[in-house]
Amino acid sequence: MQNRINLNTDDRKRRRDIALEDIERAKLEAEQRAQRINELAAELGDEIRALKSIADDLSPLYWQYEGKPFITGFKRVTVPDVRSDSVVWRVVNRIV
Repeated sequence: MQNRINLNTDDRKRRRDIALEDIERAKLEAEQRAQRINELAAELGDEIRALKSIADDLSPLYWQYEGKPFITGFKRVTVPDVRSDSVVWRVVNRIV
């Protein structure tokens, strides 16, 4: 009976160790993905600002010629921002 209890305890410990390894591996991959998302978001933000600059320069002339705006919606353009307090990960939208 004692051997069976020890076996069950050892088995639970082994499963817990495997689960913790899986968690650590997944957290590392999540951190790498989050960093990549933030890098892409920064690049996208730069591209959006460049596009907005072109639109700002072109819009007055475009209004005169076409009678409508060239591009709209810049006030609500957002990119993802992944943050962590090292326990909880959060994806928020950051206005560009």
